[in-house]
Amino acid sequence: FGSSLLGFKAPPQGHTCSQVQPELARMASLNRGHSGSGGNSQVGAGRGGRRPTASEQPRCFEYRFADLGRGQFVSPRVKAITTYSKRASPGDTLHIFRPARPVRVLRRGVGLPIDLSLERGVSRLQQPSGGFILDTQLVAVLGLLDPEAAMAFAEDREAEVIAALLVLKTVSTFKPDRPGCLAKVCSRAWKFCSRALKRTEQQLHAALELLDEAACSVLPGADALIRNFLNGPPIGDYELAMVLLGPTARSRAAGSVMCPRYFLVDLASAPFSLYEVAMEYAVIQRGGCVFITRLGVEGDAIGVQPDPCRQGLHLEAELVDNGWTEEDRILTQLQLGSVRVFYAAAPDAVWDVPPGMSDFVEAIDGDEPRGCELVENFELRGWAHSDHSRCKVWAGDWPECEPKRFAEVKKTTHLKGKAGKLKKLKFWLQASLGMCGRIAVAMTGDSPDIVSMVQHYDVQELQPSDAELVWEGLAKKLGDLLKATAAGGGRPDGCWTLSVSKKRGEGEPVEMSLR
Repeated sequence: FGSSLLGFKAPPQGHTCSQVQPELARMASLNRGHSGSGGNSQVGAGRGGRRPTASEQPRCFEYRFADLGRGQFVSPRVKAITTYSKRASPGDTLHIFRPARPVRVLRRGVGLPIDLSLERGVSRLQQPSGGFILDTQLVAVLGLLDPEAAMAFAEDREAEVIAALLVLKTVSTFKPDRPGCLAKVCSRAWKFCSRALKRTEQQLHAALELLDEAACSVLPGADALIRNFLNGPPIGDYELAMVLLGPTARSRAAGSVMCPRYFLVDLASAPFSLYEVAMEYAVIQRGGCVFITRLGVEGDAIGVQPDPCRQGLHLEAELVDNGWTEEDRILTQLQLGSVRVFYAAAPDAVWDVPPGMSDFVEAIDGDEPRGCELVENFELRGWAHSDHSRCKVWAGDWPECEPKRFAEVKKTTHLKGKAGKLKKLKFWLQASLGMCGRIAVAMTGDSPDIVSMVQHYDVQELQPSDAELVWEGLAKKLGDLLKATAAGGGRPDGCWTLSVSKKRGEGEPVEMSLR
């Protein structure tokens, strides 16, 4: 972010915000073993590599649990700047509505038990032909990252084929060994797709695995597959966030951190973890503002993932009305002493619908949504929604939904003992940073894919007795990060990889290195 951006109402064309994303993608590629045009650019390369310069030497910090409580007491101040909802129109425009218009509502009195098994779910939904009906029930079972992208093809003439391809890709991602009845389900689905598309199963296997440009010409519904099974650009809604912050907040962005909420949860909970911690993030400093995001190469397949990731999204669909729509956002400012952080929280649902708020999904009628006034209209360049070329921000005439009406949905086996204490800490942190009022925790007990109980908590019920130590440790780490990256930290490109690590065991020190 160039400091010149901070005075603009909307991002000017060619501003440096758009340059942050490709820089992060380049960094991610280097960290994943892909070399750029300059060959082996990794610091400390083996034989034949150059000696790192002083600015490339890692900056290392160590944090011991025993040291917490010795510093100055830090009281967190969390402030919601605005809420907003995202809706994509059939064209190339992304619509942002502020304040948020929540349609994801936490269900009351959900029937138990809830079966989260992928095997039983897809076996139950498969049609005699071997295909599947593309509906909200199927996208719930699949636990898709972007169910809206899939539902956009529900009326397509090849919807049954697209649904089968989504099932096959989900199985290869979360259950590649195809246990139980999945082998039979997949065999029937492959045969169905092969007949419908007049391609061999081998051709479809290759296309579905790569999801490259050539695959898009072979597979119907390629957009739904790409949005759910390829890494998107690593940077998130930072460009939009700077528009929504408004002139007053933008003027304070220099000297602050802009990051995902999960980064704050990871960093704050690390000293309290019983387990090994090993996390890496991309860091870029621009205009005095430090941007942080996950490492991941744009366009790469996400690879094999643990099934609990899918189960969490399946659970959301079971507990939340309109769970196939995208979560609302709460653009938030956290102040920890002299450290200021901006992030967009994405709570799972509202648990208490405010009076006068519609609880149904209203389709966007062309480019003129009803009851709204257009306040921003700008071109998107290098943003997370690469298939949208324009963003329109609308001011709605509906009431504001207070953040305390939002809730988080979590899944775990239990909340007992030391492991349960760590889970409660993370749940509390995530909800507190989003200013949410409630947490719904689904527990599976002895069965990993059967939810037997859903417990609702007010957020403060899960607050740890040593909460002040959590905030103190987070403020210290963020402060050190800002100091190390100030004015580029000696690096001409202002780009780093941040590593956070800790050995397994209670009380082991947390190490943070910037290289």
